Amino acid sequence: MAESVVTTPGFVRELKSFAQQERDLILKAVNMLMINPDGGGLNPEYVKANRNYMTFRATQGIRIVGCRTKGCLQLVGVDRHDNAYKRVAAGSFATPSNIPEMAERLSADALDPKRRAMPTSGPLVHFSDNELIAKFAIPEDWVGAVRSVNDAESLWSIGIANVLPEDNFFALLTIFPEVPVISTGDKPIFRFPDEALAKAFADGEIKELQFNLPAASWSIIESTRRAPILVKGGPGSGKTLVALYRALHVLEDRGLGLEVAPRVLYVTYTNQLRDDARNKVERLRGKIPENLAIETYDHFAVRYGAKKDHRIEYDVANLLPYVLTAAKGTSMDTSFAQSEIVSIIEARNVRTLEEYQKLRRHGRGAALGPKGRATIWGIYERYRNELEKNRLADIGIARMAACDSTKNVSTTEQFDFVIVDEVQDLQASALKMMVHLTRGKGTAKHLMLVGDAGQTIHSRGFSWAAVDLSIGGGNVHSLGQSERSTQEILDFARALFAAPAGALSQDIEQLTSSKTGARPRIIDDLPAEDALYIRLVKDIQDRLDEGVSYTKIAVIAHSKSKLAAIAKAFEGAGIPTVQQNQDNFYTKTAVKLITAHSAKGLEFSEVYIPDANDGVYPYWTNKEIVDADDHAEKNVQDCKLLYVAATRAADRLTIAYVIKPSPILQNARKFAESIHF
Repeated sequence: MAESVVTTPGFVRELKSFAQQERDLILKAVNMLMINPDGGGLNPEYVKANRNYMTFRATQGIRIVGCRTKGCLQLVGVDRHDNAYKRVAAGSFATPSNIPEMAERLSADALDPKRRAMPTSGPLVHFSDNELIAKFAIPEDWVGAVRSVNDAESLWSIGIANVLPEDNFFALLTIFPEVPVISTGDKPIFRFPDEALAKAFADGEIKELQFNLPAASWSIIESTRRAPILVKGGPGSGKTLVALYRALHVLEDRGLGLEVAPRVLYVTYTNQLRDDARNKVERLRGKIPENLAIETYDHFAVRYGAKKDHRIEYDVANLLPYVLTAAKGTSMDTSFAQSEIVSIIEARNVRTLEEYQKLRRHGRGAALGPKGRATIWGIYERYRNELEKNRLADIGIARMAACDSTKNVSTTEQFDFVIVDEVQDLQASALKMMVHLTRGKGTAKHLMLVGDAGQTIHSRGFSWAAVDLSIGGGNVHSLGQSERSTQEILDFARALFAAPAGALSQDIEQLTSSKTGARPRIIDDLPAEDALYIRLVKDIQDRLDEGVSYTKIAVIAHSKSKLAAIAKAFEGAGIPTVQQNQDNFYTKTAVKLITAHSAKGLEFSEVYIPDANDGVYPYWTNKEIVDADDHAEKNVQDCKLLYVAATRAADRLTIAYVIKPSPILQNARKFAESIHF
């Protein structure tokens, strides 16, 4: 541990090359080092290429380079982040052998690890050096480095995780306090990943990508920790961008102790979200880096779970004939049986009748006793046999098979770091597959889960323990600032959850926004569907006449049939439209038409929700559910669907209904403006 901090002529010379504002920040960091030579709060990192050196964070993009020698921390240089590491690796800074010795030194006794006095402060204050060596297998020349850090985050940063056996490292880690990532509420940091991108933005070539993420987001992006973490955030909080920036940071930063060329996987829910992520990375870096894969979960389900001579069927409607055959001779409703197979048995990775009998089916809307479950299980087994005869498999079966086959996948097929997006809607088998594809064991897995429970539109139905994960404490981060929607839209959307009985409001992330704008509008008194289409055409045509681009407007409806009717009405008025499943969805200059179930991850300046009717939100079949808890849970699920649709809007939100409004709107009305037809 260093006792004094000195600056060298080389450091002073390089300090003068910075602008005054940056120079002041660097000197502020130097003063912090003078007070605490351990570098607490400055993210101290040993440089893997040359462990004689450490770097300290002066600003988000500037590192101070120091060299510890005989009880003195000598500051030998200061440079931009990447350059600092490159110069250390190239030997551009003065080395311990040619730095002038300082007058102030430690005694010979203090320099000898076996004779060094017990420390007087720090997390390891109660351990002698010999105890650290014996208990945790810390190499003798690493003891000083381990003592120099004061929290868990810094312990990860010095690289000791790659030196110790895994069990020893995590036993040591429990002694160090966690440093939670907390938003300071300060204005966002306006930041670009490189100078070329900054110039492109300044020249007006890039307008949509967000760079003004708050400090808490950058702390997650640049963390040196390699344990599994969960990043939670409401709509527009920048979760996806944080995840993508994290992927790029892992690929490009040398401070994580990974391989020279780590393999990174970003995996998401739908093809559209995958394409959107690829598009963002291409705009950030010009092309997708060689060691970064961006895929869907089902890409891996098919790769590892599909038999070569079998076809995977994604549409459950096409599989109903096989369920009918399997259900012959029973009194079970075939639609219910298929739903039970897809939503419970396959979704929750159920493997035996015994496991199925014990399973809690809360939220299914229909009770099912032991005899009924045995009947369903028999149908399921015959259904699988029917598919096998015809060389078919549904996607749920492929996911389960992939979950099994990836248990023993070779390390060459695994990834050093896996980011799991939209985790709140992931089936247990798919998430377990991602765990298997991540290198490391247990808490050593470098896994990042990203999601928002408030946007859960499919019942997940599993615990972290069920997928061999333990996530909590300092490994859970919440993003509390929206980078998309105005505060008026956020207030309206959150108020939707006051209406459904038993609403799970604790799932909804508290969000604030620095943006303000118009209150959301609710169009009242529409007497019929024709009146709705007339009003939508007029409203959107007015916006287009005011200069709003087609591409900034989206209509989000509950069903495809509703979108088809809207498309027909718009076509008659000369308003071009494009639907989400069409190839030119992103490029066509047209109003976007999307179902609420497919809207997740997307954002638009202006959003219209044309069917906020009673019977749609919540859906009319919920009224047939007898069990009170199941009924309430279904209502909440439909509320979340409306919440997802509403929070796709960045600047302007318009809600419409015909005859009878959704009861979910009741408490949100106070945050909206009423517009009469």
